[in-house]
Amino acid sequence: MGCTSSSPQLEAQRQKAEALAERAEAARGREDLEEADVLYGQAIDKFQAYVDDKDAKQDLKASLKNKIAQLQAAKADVIKKKSAKAAPKVNPAAKAQPSVSGIPGSRMAERARQRAEAAGGGGEEAQPPPAVVNPYKDLYEENKNSQSQTESQGGGRGGAASGRGARGVAVARGRGRGGGGGGYVPPARGGRGGGGAVRGGRGGAAAGGAPKPKLDEHEEKLANEILDQSPSVGWNQIAGLAGVKATLQEIVIAPNLNPDIFSGLRAPPKGVLLFGPPGNGKTMIAKAVAAECGATFFNISASSITSKWMGESEKQMRALFSLAAKRQPCVIFIDEIDSLLTARHSGEHEASRRVKTEFLVQLDGVATSGTERILVLGATNRPQELDDAALRRMVKRIYIPLPDVETRKALIVNLLKDQPHEIDGKNLQALLKLSEGYSGSDLSALCKEAAMAPVRGIPASELKQMKAEQLRKITLQDFKDALRVIRPSVGPESLKAYETWNDRFGTKATTS
Repeated sequence: MGCTSSSPQLEAQRQKAEALAERAEAARGREDLEEADVLYGQAIDKFQAYVDDKDAKQDLKASLKNKIAQLQAAKADVIKKKSAKAAPKVNPAAKAQPSVSGIPGSRMAERARQRAEAAGGGGEEAQPPPAVVNPYKDLYEENKNSQSQTESQGGGRGGAASGRGARGVAVARGRGRGGGGGGYVPPARGGRGGGGAVRGGRGGAAAGGAPKPKLDEHEEKLANEILDQSPSVGWNQIAGLAGVKATLQEIVIAPNLNPDIFSGLRAPPKGVLLFGPPGNGKTMIAKAVAAECGATFFNISASSITSKWMGESEKQMRALFSLAAKRQPCVIFIDEIDSLLTARHSGEHEASRRVKTEFLVQLDGVATSGTERILVLGATNRPQELDDAALRRMVKRIYIPLPDVETRKALIVNLLKDQPHEIDGKNLQALLKLSEGYSGSDLSALCKEAAMAPVRGIPASELKQMKAEQLRKITLQDFKDALRVIRPSVGPESLKAYETWNDRFGTKATTS
């Protein structure tokens, strides 16, 4: 809030945009159209923000404008491919074929033609076969053979299979118990034998290609928690907290720019905890991380995980991390994390304990390899209530204190910038002394209360016709009156408890 971006910050922003553009090209190359579409959009927005900044290098603006045009063209091509992929396809083999020897139906006619070609060696045009006495006998035998083939591949009971002609799609439903590879396989065009895809059932192997990755029902629910659009919050909109921003740049932003450097001993931590009194920008910092990092961002609350059904909450927690592994690099933001990870005790409900245990295992357990690019970013006002094992996994514990004098000054100036006021010079210094102990949200409420003073007392008949420019300016006396209405939300005892906890468990934010 209220500060101008410096040249290093602009350069870092341009590098982020370059990294996003490269990731978008890579996603486009592997036909991941959804991810490519999102990454192209993020890269275009960051390049455009660089070009629009008055402090940006003038010699780069022309080349970056061309770069933006190229990215927009690539994004349009991706959208076109997505639309074409989503359009329904017409199966040419489904068109009606003329009946052969009195046998109605295109599929039987095509099979008869195939058998005739096979018998004739395929060199000359096959003659129509003689009349068939029982037209359904061949179909029965073919279904029986397909069933046997599915059983041998799936390792269990196979369902019926049906072919759709020379270039059609063959679908088999297998319910094998012993074989592997269940899951959906997209239908594939077969040759003249009508080969295709298999929808494997319980453990039935899928014939006709490698299985396509698919989200299970729990991952489908959690996919709705992915933040599709980046919040319009940047680092320059957060007043003060220079050390906090530097630490998060090191943990979240820099590893996405060059993952090769940030590996091994330089690998970023898996857990970061933001704690401190309420109303000081913990959630806003998370929004800035979402806007700046370029990674998949999950916004998780207790309602996203918990369920009234026994065992479902643990499955949701496991699905959260499995989905994050599929979408890495990613950031999982859990606001009010103390609602999920309070300290375990003997009288605790069994379901709550299992959810905590599943979280701890998924974040840093036996099954984790240590190379996952997954960051859990938690925010809480009650750090002393968190479980010890959860704190151990939250390696960086960053204290977000009440705003100091300079931060309060930046906040007040930014809040009053669009209103006529007399708060400058001595009046501003007096207000800064009077507002000591106020949090960021308290200052916002204070300015709103003071801004209402010029409106109060105006008759409704005049207020209806009055324009905003005709209101008097906001004065220091208006703020003094507002100070009697808006009181600090954090007491000295609470601040002392936060500082004590920070001295014992907190991480001292880096400043360089």
